[in-house]
Amino acid sequence: MKHTITAVAIMVAGIAGSAQANDWSGAYLGGHLSATKLSGGMDAHTPWNSFAGFDLQGVTGSRASLGLHAGYNFQMDNLVTGVELDVTHVGLKRETTTGNLRSGFPRFERSLDYTASIAPRVGFAQDNLFVYGKAGLAMGRFGSAHDQHGNTISGSKTKYGWLAGVGVEYRATPSVAVRAGVDYMDFGSFRTDIAGAGGNPDIYTRQRAKTTRASLGMTWYFN
Repeated sequence: MKHTITAVAIMVAGIAGSAQANDWSGAYLGGHLSATKLSGGMDAHTPWNSFAGFDLQGVTGSRASLGLHAGYNFQMDNLVTGVELDVTHVGLKRETTTGNLRSGFPRFERSLDYTASIAPRVGFAQDNLFVYGKAGLAMGRFGSAHDQHGNTISGSKTKYGWLAGVGVEYRATPSVAVRAGVDYMDFGSFRTDIAGAGGNPDIYTRQRAKTTRASLGMTWYFN
């Protein structure tokens, strides 16, 4: 009887050890709450300044945002690799006036509707803790608008860039992990046409866009 109990205990320990070794493998889905900061300037190019461009002030800022993430992990010993997809609704808008051209110049608006990314992840797992880094492709939907004395004209553009981030997850239960992370996205410089009378892009902006996002979230593992 004593030998049987010992054998069962060894078998259970082996099963538990195997389960622990595979804790971070498999598919997952989660949600996150973030603070997203948009940085980088924006110039306006209009007929009034012969399209030479002038700097707009007050077009950066931060906003609370909500998103979803999903992915798949592969674990070998303590090394975990995988790929993650992320979509975050930002809804950031910044309105500005500028006196660089003339006093009381009509307002411009800058917006960031959402960001998305797909990125490989690699990290180190020890028991319930997983620390990782990731780098990959980023996407953002940016907009520009111009108030021509009560008549608002606007345009938008989807821009691709790159992402780099770090994060940590802690397995609170066998299927639920809590996470924290920081992601940086760089979208470079790009032009956004603003349709004028008759749909002609007679006004446009040039944005230099970067975002920094700090997130807290929960993840459900399906393994």
